[in-house]
Amino acid sequence: MIHVVLIVCLLFSGCISYEDGNTSEASYSSETDSGSIQIPDIIVDQDDIPGRTLNSYFFYAVPENDIYTRELDNVSKYTDALPLGARNVGEKSYWMDVSGQRAVAVEIERYDSDEGMEYIFNNWQEWTEILKEAEQHDANLPWEEYETDTCDFGTNGYYESESPLNDPDISHTTLIFMTSNNELVTIHVRDERGNDLDEAMRIAEMVEDRL
Repeated sequence: MIHVVLIVCLLFSGCISYEDGNTSEASYSSETDSGSIQIPDIIVDQDDIPGRTLNSYFFYAVPENDIYTRELDNVSKYTDALPLGARNVGEKSYWMDVSGQRAVAVEIERYDSDEGMEYIFNNWQEWTEILKEAEQHDANLPWEEYETDTCDFGTNGYYESESPLNDPDISHTTLIFMTSNNELVTIHVRDERGNDLDEAMRIAEMVEDRL
């Protein structure tokens, strides 16, 4: 059971403070007059996340000739501007309300192949089997309620929702799906209990339509 608790902590710790793959970078990037830098845009904006404002964001980039897979370590993070010679391969943005209690994180990783991606979903299936063997309200588990299931986004997807024992009025949902263009989308939502899953589903549908 200790192993179960450790896995849960890893899944939910840090979630929030936890284009079409054939489209060229120019379609979601613009260049300054000097032509020395590229300025990408994030996939969601203020109107998409009502009640919350943008807290921070960054972009993932690799050297333009590198093949980006989950095994690649040569990934850099940038805010606003990517240097020439760097290729945009993803983004992450954080949104919060004034209280800091209601929060959203949207992450997109654009891989050049599906190498290593199925591992994520195989791990989730193993984790689900562990949960089935544990009693739902076991005193050793760090949540009051927990739910996990597949979802109909992309080619493969699932979500996990939990209400922590130390704050049962708040729920957390993590929703992950992959697309046929090797994009991995991760959405984290912290909201009032019962609202987090619906909000995660709403954002996932919107993001999928824009990829």
